[in-house]
Amino acid sequence: MKRTLLFLIFIGVFCCGGLSDRLQTSTVYAHSLDLLSPKQFPRSKIIDVQVYFWKKVFTEVATTEAVLHDRDLILPIYEKVSLKGLNRKQAKRKIKVRKYHVQKQLKALAHRIKTNQPLSHSQKKLLNKFYKGITPKQLIRAANRIRLQYGVADRFREGIVRSGAYMPYIKKVLARYKVPLELAYLPHVESSFHYISHSKSGAKGIWQFTRTTGKQYMRVNSRVDERIDPFISTIAAAKLLRSNYDMLGAWPLAITAYNHGPNGIRKISKKLQTKDMGYIIRHYHSPSFNFASKNFYAEFLAASEVAANYEKYFGPLQLRPPLRFNEARIPKSMSLTSIASRLGYSKKQLVALNPALKPAVVRGKYYVPSYYRIKIPLSKENVVQTKKIQKNKQQSSRSKKKTGSAAPRWITVKSGDTLSQIANRFNMTARKLSSINNISLHKTLYPGQVLRVSSLQSSYVVVRSGDSLTSIARRYGVAVRELAVINDLSLSGLIHPGQKLKLPETIIRSSSTKSLNDYIVQGGDTLFSIARRNSISVNRLIVINGLSENSVIYPGQKLTVTL
Repeated sequence: MKRTLLFLIFIGVFCCGGLSDRLQTSTVYAHSLDLLSPKQFPRSKIIDVQVYFWKKVFTEVATTEAVLHDRDLILPIYEKVSLKGLNRKQAKRKIKVRKYHVQKQLKALAHRIKTNQPLSHSQKKLLNKFYKGITPKQLIRAANRIRLQYGVADRFREGIVRSGAYMPYIKKVLARYKVPLELAYLPHVESSFHYISHSKSGAKGIWQFTRTTGKQYMRVNSRVDERIDPFISTIAAAKLLRSNYDMLGAWPLAITAYNHGPNGIRKISKKLQTKDMGYIIRHYHSPSFNFASKNFYAEFLAASEVAANYEKYFGPLQLRPPLRFNEARIPKSMSLTSIASRLGYSKKQLVALNPALKPAVVRGKYYVPSYYRIKIPLSKENVVQTKKIQKNKQQSSRSKKKTGSAAPRWITVKSGDTLSQIANRFNMTARKLSSINNISLHKTLYPGQVLRVSSLQSSYVVVRSGDSLTSIARRYGVAVRELAVINDLSLSGLIHPGQKLKLPETIIRSSSTKSLNDYIVQGGDTLFSIARRNSISVNRLIVINGLSENSVIYPGQKLTVTL
C-alpha cells in the first residue's frame, strides 16, 4: 500500500520527540545532580526551612491527608489530618474542626505563659515546636496564620515513574538552551509529569503554561493546544526559563518568575536592590506575592532532592522507558481519520501520541493543520534500518533467497551517501530511486534524510474511510468486477476501513515494466492537464507519483509520467 512518504513531505525516526541525535536512555535520573550547585541555586535559613517542609509534603503526606502549619513561618507543622474516605463536604467540616482545635490550643498556651501558670505536657510539647523566646502576643498571631496543605506523596511517587518517559529528552533540550539540567525536575512541582493536568487558572501540561504565556511560544488555537504536548512544551519551557534568567540574572529569581511572572520579580528585585531570594521572601510583603510565589523556589529545590534520590524516600521504582516514536509532517490540512488511514495506524494510536490535537480535530470537526508534525508509533523496521543497509548487496541478495524476506521500505541517509550508491545497494537504478521519492536525479542528499527504497506499487490496497469497490477500482484504473473476483467479494460486497484488498497483477506488472519519464510542473498545470498532455489517465498519474485525489501540485515539482 502506498503509505507514509507518498503523502508526507517529511518523516524521521525520533527518540523522545524529534531531536535528530539519538538519546542515551540507560540513566534517566543522574545521581550527579544529588546536590544542587550552591552557586546557581543559593539557599538561606528561611529557604532551608521551606525545603524541609516541602520534602515532608512530597514524601510523607499522602493525597488523602493534609497538614496544618504556619502560613508565614512554614513551621511548625501542628498536626496531620486524615481525610481518607471523606467526601468534600465532610473533609471541609473536619478541617474546620481541627483548625479550630489548634487555634484554641495556641490561645490557651499564650494565656498560660502570660499569666505565668504551669504548662501541661501537651502544652510543653506544642511550645517546643516554636523558636525559643516566643511571646504570648506572637502565639496569638500564629493562631491566626494556620494554613492547610494537602499532601502529594503518592502523586509525587507516580510522577517519578511517569517522568522516565520524558526525562532524557527534557535534559537534552535544557542543555541545548543552556538551562541547568536540574530544572528538568520542575514538572514534579507543576504537574507530577501528568500532561493532562490543568489548574484553576487554566494552566495546562507538564510545564503548566497558561494560555497567554503558552501562545508566546506554541500554537494554542481551536485545533491544536501544544501546551499539552510534553515534548513541544518542553522546548517552550526551556526558552521561557532562559528568557527569565537573561532578564533577572539569577536562577532563583528566574525560577520564581516562572510562577510569579518575570516583570513582577524584576520590580521586586529592583525595589529591594537585591537578587537574594531569601531576603526577598523575608522582607517583601504584597498580596500578589503570595504563599505560592514565596515557596515556589523552595518547592523546586525540595522536588529536585527527592527526585534525584527517590529510592531513599520511596524505595526501588520501575520508571517508564523513554518514549520513542516516528514523526511525520503532513503537507496539507487533512482529517485525522484520513491521516490514520494513509499511515496504516488506528486513530486511537495517533490520538495517544498527539495529545495536543483538540477534541474537535479528533472528532473530525476540524482538520489537522498543514505542516503539522504528527507523531506515529515507532516501527521495528525503522530501528533496525541502519544495521540492514550496512550489509553488502551480495549478502542481502543471498539472505533474500534463503528467507524470502523483503528489502526494507525505508533507509536513513548517512554522510557521504549518494542516490547512485543507495540505488546500487538495493539493486535498482538511481532514476528509479529518485522517482520513488519524487526528487531530482541530481539532488544532493543530506545525513538523516529518509528515503523509500521499496517499489511504489504493492499487491494490495488498504481501504480508507468512505471507500467503495467502485472508488478503489476507479483510483487504480481496474474493472470493479475484476477487483471483486480476486478478493472473493460480490459487486455489492461491503468493505470497511483498514481492510486489505488485493490488486490485479496486471496493475503491478504494468507499473514496473513501463519506462519512466519526468515532467516538471508549470504554472497553471493541473493533474488533469498533465495527464492529458502525456496520454495517461489521471488515476495512473496519481498512483505512480504516490499522490491522492486531493494532492496539491506546484510549479517546479517533478512528476513521473509513463511513455
